[in-house]
Amino acid sequence: MIITFNLKYIEIFLLNIIKLKGKFVPILKIAFSYPMRNRKKTGAIITLYGMVIFIIAILTILPYIQQEHLKSSKDTLFAGFDGVVVEMPTNIFPIKVTKEELSKTDGIKDVGEFYFLKAHNKQKEDYAIVFGSKEFFTKNKIKIKSAIDEFKNLSNKEIWLKAYNNPEYAIIPERLTDPKYGYNFELGKTYTAFITSQSFGPNQNETIIGTITFKIIAITSKISESLAMGPIMSLNTPAIEKLKKEAIHGYFFSILPDKKADVINYLKSKNQFYIFVDDLLNLGLKTSQGMVSIFNSFLYFGLMVGIIGIAITMMKAVNERRRVIGMLKAIGFTKNMIFLSFFIESTIVILLGIIIGISSGTFTSYLIFQRLFADSGAAFKIPYGNLSLMAFAFYLISVIFIYLPSKSASKLSPNEAMRSLD
Repeated sequence: MIITFNLKYIEIFLLNIIKLKGKFVPILKIAFSYPMRNRKKTGAIITLYGMVIFIIAILTILPYIQQEHLKSSKDTLFAGFDGVVVEMPTNIFPIKVTKEELSKTDGIKDVGEFYFLKAHNKQKEDYAIVFGSKEFFTKNKIKIKSAIDEFKNLSNKEIWLKAYNNPEYAIIPERLTDPKYGYNFELGKTYTAFITSQSFGPNQNETIIGTITFKIIAITSKISESLAMGPIMSLNTPAIEKLKKEAIHGYFFSILPDKKADVINYLKSKNQFYIFVDDLLNLGLKTSQGMVSIFNSFLYFGLMVGIIGIAITMMKAVNERRRVIGMLKAIGFTKNMIFLSFFIESTIVILLGIIIGISSGTFTSYLIFQRLFADSGAAFKIPYGNLSLMAFAFYLISVIFIYLPSKSASKLSPNEAMRSLD
């Protein structure tokens, strides 16, 4: 409404700042006169047109952020590795391969081993502890956000090596330092984890079978789900030896891009339970894209109705201003000038709707992003290419629909137009 009631400033901008001259001056003045005289009608058209684009903009930006985050989350889901082979603490999927066998398999590289234990603190709040082999500490792509003072000047790789070489050191994900997740671990402090028997069995038994003490030397950047879902410690930790039977055991590895099918066939032949990060990402991408496509199909239908509505409004405007058209032709307006005045008038409404819809949609997307994605580690990104293409397509379709009413207005003869009643 602020823009609608101040269209005069857009006219001043075009005439005085861009300095359009010649026949464009009367064309612009006529083009702006009707929208400025009928502000409520103009405002309603702009609002309805902009509202649809506003929703489409949100459904373009937010899924784009999610998809980009999913694509970049390969480094967080499996710490930068391509897949894992998991041995559950049951006899359903017994591990029949060793680290050495996987390392010798064609297409597999950077093989490492991990153990996963569930622990709790003195308040009996559960969390996970991950024990990794040297490959995890030297090959992972998880970034360090902060470290204790004595390690602040070290690189990520050097900090990970410090944690591997000292069994009492641990690196934790940032979310475990946030009280809203129920945890309050602090950098530099030492904690004791209480390990219970049957940690992953169907019957939970709170009998404590061991303890592990660790000092937090670093905190990783925000991650949602990863091999690094809890304190990360070295497999050199002596306490892990008597707790291995209670842990989930597995291997992580990287693969050569063109060898994935061969690796899958090999793991199937060995009756392994495996997960590939690409499969998880593709599932997430297809799910989000499918939902967005459903919503957008309805919105595009609504937008088409809005565009047809603008065309009908233009036809009505031509019919209502037949006498005005006759007067303009009588004082020297040519067919092209009449056509341009109606065309520019409609273009102003369409462009304002597009600009308002995209700008407000972008701002609202940012507000939603802060509430929904702030803790995921995702970055707010605007798909400028998609929005520009969308805006151009909407404008082009709208122009096609307003061309005929504008053309019919230019063809009216002065005597025929002057005989019409307003």
